Amino acid sequence: MIVLAAGHASRPAAGHLITDLLGRGDAAEHRAERYRLHALAARCALNVQSLNSGLMEMVKDRVGSILPPRDREEIEDLAGLGDWVVGLLPDAEQLRDRVALNTVRLLGRVRSVKARQKLRQCAAHPDPAVRSEVAKAWDLHPLQQYGEEVLDGAHLPDLLVDHPAKFLRLSRLGSVAKLTVRGSYVAEELDNQLPAQHIESLAIWDNEAIESLDFLRGRPGLRALELQNCPALRDFSAVRDLRLTALRLTGVVQGGIAPHPGVLHLEAGIENVGRLGDLEAWPNLRALTVEGYCRNPLWILRSARNAPQLTRIALGIDSLRELQPVDPLPRVERLMLTGLWDYRDTRELRRVFPGLRRLALGLSGPPGALDLRELHGMPDLRVELWSSGTGDPDIVGAEAFGERLRFHQLPHT
Repeated sequence: MIVLAAGHASRPAAGHLITDLLGRGDAAEHRAERYRLHALAARCALNVQSLNSGLMEMVKDRVGSILPPRDREEIEDLAGLGDWVVGLLPDAEQLRDRVALNTVRLLGRVRSVKARQKLRQCAAHPDPAVRSEVAKAWDLHPLQQYGEEVLDGAHLPDLLVDHPAKFLRLSRLGSVAKLTVRGSYVAEELDNQLPAQHIESLAIWDNEAIESLDFLRGRPGLRALELQNCPALRDFSAVRDLRLTALRLTGVVQGGIAPHPGVLHLEAGIENVGRLGDLEAWPNLRALTVEGYCRNPLWILRSARNAPQLTRIALGIDSLRELQPVDPLPRVERLMLTGLWDYRDTRELRRVFPGLRRLALGLSGPPGALDLRELHGMPDLRVELWSSGTGDPDIVGAEAFGERLRFHQLPHT
């Protein structure tokens, strides 16, 4: 309403209103009120035709003093000032570490040629976090224009490609260290578009066309691979030739995957665990994460027990009583169990995992008693608890852990 009034007022009256807003902002005790008044003065100034140049400079000075934005709300608010606010933002070489990210986020939301010119500078910034924010802004602009004007030749730390227009520009980027490609592209298309150098991590999501991974042999720097929902994929033979340290396999895939001697971190959906073979054959495996609810953890933990280097396990189960038939896994030092509805039998944790140093439990059931006294004899154990139930669980024996125990109450869904 005030902005509208300024636009319909006479020039002297509008100038008086803007001057008053600036004065009130200058006198404001708290930064939030100063921001509100100075940003309002800017919106009024932009709605007045032929505002006195001296007064406009005063407005620019005050808005410059509240930049960069502090949070998402301020970013969206200031983006409404368009190219006017772009002119107040520093060039890339002047960005300070503490404020750089929100400056880039603001530029990304202005969606103009002038904003893209500054984003192009930011795409060459030495801080990878700044370049990452530049990549995230791609979806906010016309895809082809942004690729041409901002990203061509850029070296990006991470990038999500979820549109054909993005995919077709991949080969024009300088490099991408961590790349996610969503969509159905055949192996030849992926081979032609994906960077061959400096790619360390690749995720292929929701690809109904790919049948083989042979094209990955031309990416010798690849260390992490994620395959999610690739129902036509049957040939995993190229994986064995890669120097992977991390592998993630979720959703619908076909065929089996041979044990990999270099993989340290292995993640698999419960539907794909059986495709991995015996974990004993993964000689350097350190961490195993099984996603989804495991109806019977016995066969997974029995296989994990024989993995020579495995020290970390994450698994979803219903009840701690499901651990009763499991033989001890003394090498496991870190354990995460999620989806627990029945968490009464904590003595099974100490019996099955006597070497635990870190324990994380996700409690999902109705409020009940979690008795930690069975774990008091593990002096190096740190415990983290999450509860998404309808109320707080009754934690017995928590005082013995002191700062070694952390509890989080999650919103009930």
